[in-house]
Amino acid sequence: TDARKEQFKVQWDGLAGTPPLEAYVPPGQSRIFPAPKPAAGPGGEKLVLSGDEEDFDNSLYFIEPKAEQVKVLYLGNEAETDSTQPLYYLKRAFQQTRRQIVQIVPHRADAPLVSSDSESTRLMIVTETLSSDLVKTLRPFLSLGGTVLFVLKNASTVQTLSDLAAVSGLVANEAPASRYAMLGEINFQHPLFAPFADPRFSDFTKIHFWKHRFFEASQIPGARILARFDDDKAPALLEIPQDKGTLLVLTSGWQPADSQLAL
Repeated sequence: TDARKEQFKVQWDGLAGTPPLEAYVPPGQSRIFPAPKPAAGPGGEKLVLSGDEEDFDNSLYFIEPKAEQVKVLYLGNEAETDSTQPLYYLKRAFQQTRRQIVQIVPHRADAPLVSSDSESTRLMIVTETLSSDLVKTLRPFLSLGGTVLFVLKNASTVQTLSDLAAVSGLVANEAPASRYAMLGEINFQHPLFAPFADPRFSDFTKIHFWKHRFFEASQIPGARILARFDDDKAPALLEIPQDKGTLLVLTSGWQPADSQLAL
């Protein structure tokens, strides 16, 4: 209340083209002002309040966060414009934000991988049968801590799942045709589903699955079922530890022929 000044300025230090914000604050009162908008170009690094006699708290340092580049390698054979296939919807699932830019890199499942393909890759998504040579190139990625999402798009691709999980004799079958299935049992304690644990977001019954495949998950050592279907209790999503990495298995696709998961 005994302040002798009531006129202040807030401005970016050393940033040309950005006028200061004039701030009037009567003695004994407080005000909230939006910071002045920087001019186009590099962001300011230091926001300064002038007019205040106590200068110990009159500077705020700010660094514009650099967006994280996340590379997702997609191993499949379909065209990016084919709206009946998973890749079309995957390309639209990751929205660019100020903090994260996700790049989907398609790669044919019948083409060899070179070391540069997996460099800086955070996630690999497999939707087709892979050759034994290609599976061998994926093994180091998994063992060193990478994550592979294998989508069981049809029962015949189970051989690739067997190779990735290092088990033999795995057989998959199409679930009997029914009206539709839903996700029944979901492990909301797992980090993948934890963001949906709130009752406002935990209702998955509006997602209908027209087709899914099943196999004996007990044949895979360490396999953990994260979600089941409600009709036959078959696994919908499994997590299989692979050394330092993780193999996730989705037994239904998100393309329209399989489910409404893309929506």
